[in-house]
Amino acid sequence: MLLNNKLALYSVVLLSIPAALAASVGKITATNGDVFVISGAQKEKKASAGLELDVGDSVKSAKGATAQIVFQDKTVITVGAATTFKVSDYLDDGSNSRAKFNVSEGSFKTVTGKIAKLAPEKFKVETKTATIGIRGTIFIGNVCLPVRLLWLAQKAQLPLPRLCL
Repeated sequence: MLLNNKLALYSVVLLSIPAALAASVGKITATNGDVFVISGAQKEKKASAGLELDVGDSVKSAKGATAQIVFQDKTVITVGAATTFKVSDYLDDGSNSRAKFNVSEGSFKTVTGKIAKLAPEKFKVETKTATIGIRGTIFIGNVCLPVRLLWLAQKAQLPLPRLCL
């Protein structure tokens, strides 16, 4: 009987390991309009507050839509209208922490969290034409297609220039 109980306990522990390893890296806290999440397996689902994100997930907002994402380290990303934002890499684990995001089109605002404060060289936002390394701040970016523009405003909330058509 004791052996059966130990086997059952070990089974529960072993089965819970993959779930712990696949913990979410952040979650959508607000949406306005049509916002979708495309998972690593290319499954698209409608986004809503509380939806958890994993590494490899992309958030895509329609024209006129926005979303807010809060990551484990308290980084806050606001995704603007007609934007594609991807969580390329993310780990909030003390000295091994890192964050890498990709914006292929659209606009975004970032308020950095713990990773950028403790390891600024490991916090990056990439676009097709630039990589932004952050040193703990607030910044805004806009990626236009076919014209590509990246504009930063450090520690200021300035409006994005209206160069995208």
